[in-house]
Amino acid sequence: MGDEWLHYGFGVAAWVIFAIILIVTYVATRGEKKQPQRVGQTFACAGCGRRGANDQMTLVRHDGAEAWYCRECAP
Repeated sequence: MGDEWLHYGFGVAAWVIFAIILIVTYVATRGEKKQPQRVGQTFACAGCGRRGANDQMTLVRHDGAEAWYCRECAP
């Protein structure tokens, strides 16, 4: 009887340690927030409001101010 309990104890101990590691990992990381995926910088058209990447927009300067226009609205 002693030998059976010894084998059973070592068999269960591995699962108990695994469960403890899972619980500790869950408790340690449950408050962390995932980082959102960064999207490339976009600019809104000053004329119609359409958003686009820098290479799809045209920069127009008016007395030191900068405005971005899409291809349809570009002066």
